[in-house]
Amino acid sequence: MYKLVIIEDEHIIRKWLRYAIDYKALDILVVGEAKDGQTGAALIKECHPDIVLTDINMPIMTAFDMFEATKEQFYAKIILSGYADFPNARSAIHYGVLEFLAKPVEKAALWKSLQSVMAKIEKQKEARLQGDTTTHYLPLPKVNDQIPDVVKDMLDWVHAHFQEKITTSQLAHDLGYSESYLYQNIKKHLQMTLSDYINQYRINQAIQLMQKEPDLMVYQIAEAVGIYDYRYFDRVFKKYLGQTVKAFKEEHLTKDTDGSMS
Repeated sequence: MYKLVIIEDEHIIRKWLRYAIDYKALDILVVGEAKDGQTGAALIKECHPDIVLTDINMPIMTAFDMFEATKEQFYAKIILSGYADFPNARSAIHYGVLEFLAKPVEKAALWKSLQSVMAKIEKQKEARLQGDTTTHYLPLPKVNDQIPDVVKDMLDWVHAHFQEKITTSQLAHDLGYSESYLYQNIKKHLQMTLSDYINQYRINQAIQLMQKEPDLMVYQIAEAVGIYDYRYFDRVFKKYLGQTVKAFKEEHLTKDTDGSMS
């Protein structure tokens, strides 16, 4: 039986979600409810749900803050939103949200969404059991005690901002160094340019995302890692891995999720 947690700040909607459908008929058990992201995060850590059904904008913590606070746990995410165009889609993709439900929610849509998520959970379980051994990440330089703090600060900044449009001027401004000083240090200690590091880090994040959500379109993957021209992203991907995103997915991911042997 799948364990479900419902997180919604509006009491009426939360109670409607709790009793709108026959969850037992779907083999789902509702194990808890929360009215804000902070309480929701605590509930997720306590109950270890398989599925979390949550609103985006809530008091104290948004859904994305809550996802960040519980990122060590694996659970499927369904987002509720009053916004028809889902302006938070990029963040949602980054956190592996599997389904969107527009408010007001209809019973049929809720039922269909839960069925879809359960199917995806089983698909992901199969992929994890096979170990994803054929997925190839780009080898990035290891950070050790010999690496100076300025380089560590740069890498930390890149890891925190890779979803955004990165400029060296912003990086230099935020860290309080000149651009030339940053260039010299990263080239000296990592034996690669800053641009190469950013591209390869983004590609690795994209691969990780594709493992979680193999059905994502190329443009969705690109935007989730901070590149807003999917054609450019495909060219960068091919430059480092020797094949397009589509070819990579077909060779390294489709076989795993289909359960076929290589």
